[in-house]
Amino acid sequence: MRLFSRLAELQSFTKVPEALQMGRPQVTLAINQLEASLGVRLFQRTTRKVSLTAKGEAFLVRVAGILGEVDEAVTMFDAPGGIVRGRLRIDIPSALAVESFMDSLQRFRNAYPGISMTLGVSDRLCCVNQARPA
Repeated sequence: MRLFSRLAELQSFTKVPEALQMGRPQVTLAINQLEASLGVRLFQRTTRKVSLTAKGEAFLVRVAGILGEVDEAVTMFDAPGGIVRGRLRIDIPSALAVESFMDSLQRFRNAYPGISMTLGVSDRLCCVNQARPA
C-alpha cells in the first residue's frame, strides 16, 4: 500500500524506486501483483506518464486512511511525557484551502509541535464519489 501510495504521488515508475531504494522491476512487479489481486486497473500507463484510474483514485483515498491508522498505531507509544508525535498528511480540495482552515491548521500545529504535517491541495480527489453518466 505504501508503494502504491508513493507511485500515485510521484506518478513515475522511475522516481519511486529511487525514493524507496528498490529496484524498478520490483516496483513494477508489486504494482502488477496488486492490480491482479484486486482484479482492477489502478494506473493508466503511457510511455511518459503514470496516472490513477477512477478506481485507483477511490483506492488511494482508502489506502491513505489505512496508512494513517497504521502510522498512528505504530507511533502511539512513542510519546514520552504525553507529547504527541507522529506524521499527519492532509489532502483537501482547493475550495477548502481558505483562510479560516489555514488558521485552524496553524492552531493545531501550535498545539501539537511534535506532529510533522504535509498538506496537499488539489481538485484531484474531488470527483471520486460523484456519479458518472451512464
